[in-house]
Amino acid sequence: MRSKKKVIFPFTGDSFGGSHKSSMSLIKNISLFNYEPIVFLHKNGKLTEYLNDQNIKWINNNYAKKIFEGNIRLNFYLIFSLLYRYIKILKKLDVDIVHTNDLRMHLTWFLPCRILKIKHVWHQRSAGGKQMNLAIFSSAIITISKFCKNTFPSYILNKTHIVKNPIEITNNLYPLENNSSKYFSICVIANINAQKRIDTAINVISSLKNQTDIFFKLKLFGEKREPTFSIIENLIKEKNVTNEVEFMGVKSPIEPWLLKCDILLATAENEGSGRSLLEAMFLGIPVVASNSGGHAEIITNKVNGFLVDLEDVNGYKNAIISLTKNVNLKNKIIKNAKDFVIKNFNVDSHIREIVNIYNQILNGK
Repeated sequence: MRSKKKVIFPFTGDSFGGSHKSSMSLIKNISLFNYEPIVFLHKNGKLTEYLNDQNIKWINNNYAKKIFEGNIRLNFYLIFSLLYRYIKILKKLDVDIVHTNDLRMHLTWFLPCRILKIKHVWHQRSAGGKQMNLAIFSSAIITISKFCKNTFPSYILNKTHIVKNPIEITNNLYPLENNSSKYFSICVIANINAQKRIDTAINVISSLKNQTDIFFKLKLFGEKREPTFSIIENLIKEKNVTNEVEFMGVKSPIEPWLLKCDILLATAENEGSGRSLLEAMFLGIPVVASNSGGHAEIITNKVNGFLVDLEDVNGYKNAIISLTKNVNLKNKIIKNAKDFVIKNFNVDSHIREIVNIYNQILNGK
């Protein structure tokens, strides 16, 4: 009999974002709780690079390159072929739990788990879509905020658990740096797609231009995803803010870059929670965020950050100007924000909550 239960974490491997970082916090520490993690990649890509940099072991299988890409209306032969592939892989690995973290992985793995009677954990970090109906076949559903849970079908709520995304808490990893730039740096950490509302951020920087004696610069960290990226490029030219906007690309680790910013601007719509908010808050970077999705479960307006109506460009602008002019308010927000993150989003609590869910489903509760 094995001393540790095996948990496999399948990832497509061709993308990297906040959900992966949260998953890695669990993967790196779960062995302390009598569970053996297995990181399984379908493809080589950005996640592969991150895992190698972090010295996290992973495996792959050429047999597993085909996955469900979100289209569940597939022909019978392909569905049968995929089921056969993943049933074979699960038998070979002899796992106890499959923990999936994005839609493609949910759709690829939940049915083989069901057939083999292996426990499946569906980890949803965004609002639920129609595919959430399939989560009825999972052993447990984990989500990151009340906002997300409220979008799920009522008949799966009894197996849904809210577990907040963790932030690595350390005061020594990244020494604070003085920002000696001649401009006031506003950063957005988000892949450039429609849901992140980067267009609003461009309108904000345009509104700030020539409004004060401070030169503002907007730094965009994230993948350039089409067709949104081309739309944003055209908007930058239209608003004549080419000199005020800089595309930074994907940076990992992001923390040293965050420390060079003066404010984090989060304009996303219906964000599940907002990992970048938490990272900034812990590092002492004040946050101005949209009052949308899970942001309101993190930010209390003018207490540990600013909340602004989704498309209120003047609201964002006024909040940013307040942070540049009111030092006492800025310092209060920075202190309150860091205290809030340390209390509510630490890794240890995150892992213990998930391990408790694992224990429950393995014990048939």
